Formats: sequence, structure tokens, C-alpha cells
Amino acid sequence: MATGSISARDAFGYLLHPHLQIGTGTTLALIGASGSYGGPKQSFSGSVLAGVPVHDYGPYREPTSFNYDATFRFRWFPEDAEDGPMLIQILGVIGQVSSKEQYKGADVLDSGGHYMFLNVGLSFIPLSGFNIDLFAQIPMVKNLAGNQLDEQFRLASGIQVSF
Repeated sequence: MATGSISARDAFGYLLHPHLQIGTGTTLALIGASGSYGGPKQSFSGSVLAGVPVHDYGPYREPTSFNYDATFRFRWFPEDAEDGPMLIQILGVIGQVSSKEQYKGADVLDSGGHYMFLNVGLSFIPLSGFNIDLFAQIPMVKNLAGNQLDEQFRLASGIQVSF
């Protein structure tokens, strides 16, 4: 659903880029699927998610996009499946293919394309329900239209708490 303001302005009164707004003004239909398969020490998971714009509330229209990931996980320790601290190696790919954004009905030339990153990381689980993750994401495919952010490398981290 389109949520948040789409009319925020900077200190000089200029309209902020849609990616810096609280909302986008576009309602998307999200269609996806995910699955996983695992054994005692390893698992494989994958997902796909398509976002299709269905309604605009302003001059900006988000693109149709297709996001995907495939991930292999291997538990380094402990050797058995007991409770307690665990260290898990993660190796996978993540990517997105998208059409061009639109502003006032015209394509935004510096938008759209395809990228794919190699995702390598570790997940440390010191207690049941508490994960600490650290990932390096290395570009494998970058076929982006126009002048867009040329990311050479990403570092991502996260903490997850489950009850």
C-alpha cells in the first residue's frame, strides 16, 4: 500500500527524490514464493518476489520488479544438533530485475536493469532465538540503465531476536 508522505522537500524547497520520501505513492501487488530443504547440518533455501504497480497516488510510479535469492547454509559447530551456540556459514546469490521507474508518465532513464550479488557470510547463534549475522555482498552481474550507484562491495549485518 502507498503509505507516508510523497511531498517532502529539502531546505531549499526542492522535492526530494522518491527514494528519499517516506512513501512512494505507488500501491504494489506483491506475489512471491519461498521454500527450503535441510538436513542435520546443512540447508538450502530460495525465494522469488514480484512487485507489480497497480495504482499511483502521485507523479512517481515504482517499476515492476522481480527479486530472487538462493542460499546454502552449513553449520560448522556444534557437530550435533544440540541446543547451544552455533556458527553457520552462508553462501548464496541475491538479485533484482526491474523495469524503468516513471515520473509524470515518462520513463526515468537512470533506472531499471538487473543486478546480482554473491552473498557470503556467517550467522552466530549464541542462544536459541538470537542471531547475529554478518555478510559481504560482491557484485557478479550489474547491467543497470543510465547513471546509477556503482556499488563495488556491500557489508551487511543484522541482529534477529525471536520469541
